[in-house]
This record gives sequence, C-alpha cells and structure tokens, in this order.
Amino acid sequence: MDRKEFEKESSMDYEESMDYDEDYNMEEEEGRETASRSRQSEGDQANAHAHGLTKAKDGDKLNVTMVTNNKGWKITVTGQLLTELAKHPLVRLSGLVADEIPELKAWAKNLDINFVLSKEEKKKAGYPNEDHLAYPPDDLDIDVLIIHSYEIKLGRQAQHITDSKDCKWVHVVHTNEEELAKYGEKEIHVEQHQLQLTLCRLADMIIAIGSKLGDAYRNYLASTDKHVWDFFPGIADDLINVRRPGFASGQLFTIMVSATYYEKYFKAKGLDTAAQAINLLKDTSYHILFLVGPGERTSALEKYLKDNLDHQSQFTVRQFDKNTENLKSLRVFCTSILPALSADVPILVGGNTGLGMALKELPSGKTHIIDPDKPQVWADKIKEVREKGTKKCSDDAQQLREEYMKKYDKQEQCYNLVKEMLKMFPDKQGRLRNSAEHAEDVDTTRASSSGFQQSFQYPGARE
Repeated sequence: MDRKEFEKESSMDYEESMDYDEDYNMEEEEGRETASRSRQSEGDQANAHAHGLTKAKDGDKLNVTMVTNNKGWKITVTGQLLTELAKHPLVRLSGLVADEIPELKAWAKNLDINFVLSKEEKKKAGYPNEDHLAYPPDDLDIDVLIIHSYEIKLGRQAQHITDSKDCKWVHVVHTNEEELAKYGEKEIHVEQHQLQLTLCRLADMIIAIGSKLGDAYRNYLASTDKHVWDFFPGIADDLINVRRPGFASGQLFTIMVSATYYEKYFKAKGLDTAAQAINLLKDTSYHILFLVGPGERTSALEKYLKDNLDHQSQFTVRQFDKNTENLKSLRVFCTSILPALSADVPILVGGNTGLGMALKELPSGKTHIIDPDKPQVWADKIKEVREKGTKKCSDDAQQLREEYMKKYDKQEQCYNLVKEMLKMFPDKQGRLRNSAEHAEDVDTTRASSSGFQQSFQYPGARE
C-alpha cells in the first residue's frame, strides 16, 4: 500500500491536540482515591494560602462550567484543567454532560464537581449527543463557560448557552486545521478552520493548547482584541518516581512511538519519518513499537510497515492502555509522549511540534529536540541516544522532567487562568477582594510542596 492509498483508506471522526498527543489516563484504585481525597483539603488550603487566597463564600465564587463530549472528558487537557480549577478557592466548578457517565461519579465526588445533565426535553431522536449540550438546565448558574472545540461537532453549542445564560465564553482550541489541511482532506479541514475562527471571534477568550497553537491563533485573530491564553499540559503526577525503564547498548533497542489516531494523522504525526529512520540505521537490533489506543484497528498501519520497512521483524503495532503499570513495564526509548516525560523515559521530540517548542524553553530541552525533522537526523539522534547508555539517558530524562514541572506547573497556570477570567467580572472581582489576602510572609515553596498534587482519574479512560 503506498502513502496515498494508506491515507485515503484512513478515516477517524475525532481529533485531539496533535502537538501534545495525549489522552488522560483516569484509572485509580478506589483506596488510593479515598486517601487522595483526604489529603486534598489540607493541600488545597496550603496552596491557596501560598497564592494569597482564602476560601470565598459560596455566593461570591466564580461559577465555571466546562463542556465537552464523552471522549473529551478523557483527554489530558480536560482532566488537568478540571483537577486544578476544582481546587481553586474562588471557583465553583461544574460539568455539563448529555448522558450519565458512570465512571465520572467517583471522579466528580473526589473533585467536588457537580456534573449536570443537559435538558432531557430538548433531546431529539437521531441527533448526536453533542447537539444536546447546547441546553443546560435552567437552575445551573454559569458565569464562565469553558467549551472544548473539536471539528464541527463541538464548540458551536456555546452560542446557545451564552444566549440563555448571559455568561462569558472561553473557547478551547486543540488543533490548527489549516496546518492539518496540508496532510489530506483539504476541503474538510479548510471548512473546519473557518468555523473555528468564527467561533473564536464570537468567544470572549481563547485557550490554546501550547504556544505553537497559541501563536497561530494570535496571528489569525490579530485584527480583533481577543485574548489567546496558552495552556501547557503538565506532568502526570501518578507517573513520577515510577521505576525508570532502561536499556543497554548492544541489546535490542526499542523505540516507542505514539500512533494514536494514526488513520487520520499518519503523516502529521511523522510516522512515515519514524519508519524511514529505522531503515536508515541498517541495524536489526533496533525495533520500533507503534502504540495505538484501545479499540483502534492495527491492520492498516501493519500493512504500511510491511510494505515500507526493510525487515518486518523490526516493528510491532500494539493496542496499548498507557496507564501507570503499563508504562512501568516498558523498557524502551520514546518519542514525543507526555506520560513518558512524566515517567523519566528518555524522549526525542520534533522541533516543530507544540511539545518540542515547549521543551526548547527549558535549559536542557534542546538536547531532546530533532530539528530539522528529517529521517536521517532522526536516525543519527536515535543512535546517539543509545550510545549514551542507560544511566546517562535516565539522568537526562529525570532532569528534563524536573525542568518541565518547574516551567509548566499546571496548578500555577490554572491560578493564572482564574485571574484572567475574573477580569471579565469587575463587580465580582471587587467582592472577591475581601477573600484575597496578599500573604507575602508565607513560605510559598513549603506550601506548594505540601499541597495536593494528585490529578484524579476515572476508570476506563484511554491514554
């Protein structure tokens, strides 16, 4: 199968942030959830005090409602935003869903989030669940609506919600459809791109996932006064300090590549580049492991690799739920996967990706960047990493993770997000000043480290 045939056969109906390329793994043991919840109250108080805040009265809180579809609740960005916003003392957080999602109940309880159903009487046979999200219940108070936008299905509902609730609209963008148009289905992507820009112009604020996407939308919206705020997905707390995978020079060297949603984003993900790099190494001790999500078919990718790799023994395609235990068991080198960065797995990242641009801002980040993004450059860099040996690579990976955590702290980002949202409510902001204390004498380092850092996860989610 050649590239054109492969891409023509491909079809997926859901997209996520291509640059960060991760879903949120929400699998937790029940006992761990209970223990985490008991730590949350003390940790929240410490972190809030470190930011100069005390808990606001319920009537003065900012009512924030997040909207996404069933798949959207499982991605990294949604999970981290929910977890951190739920801890903010000035926020009352809710989520709008079209149907009951049993897995969300324990998660919502731990986070003290109120998940509410859209109006039952508005549901019409034959319409997708996303359409029902346009109709929140009458008794739901909304100051700020945060809605995730994927393709044409999700995002447009905000127009109905803001009309009925007279609330502010924060629009979350995950992809640059104009860029994806370069890789196929141009007319569809161009149409989606124009819709996305229209929705952004109607919104009060835009959240872009990563600075690359943020810069693109700031350019698109330059003629407007729209504020585009960048959010960088943070480190997965439950993967920190797991046993770091290792490898030894001279043995089989496995390169793990995230291939989720490969049928739609094959070329955009650079999967062809990875295969070409393996061929250029001309050494059968290198093995490439493509990981697809649970439920994704593997046949199309396997056929492409059989047709394009010199040695069929050098690849494996596997459905993989990237939970904590599975990542512990992998003894591999990895490319552009945020959980791998969290678990101190050695990584290489393309320089023109969102994650790559984020890593360039870190002291040691450039050593993990591939630029230009060419097969021979990848082959040379992979060989260089292998020759470093286990200890050096593991130490470098740990250093990178620590730098990333410091630079892109998700709790700090969400506290700043609340500040931005409060600017849209001068009256409420004034009342909330009574709940804010500028505690300059607080040891913020101690308060932050003692604070609750666990992101809750619900069972059944995919990575």
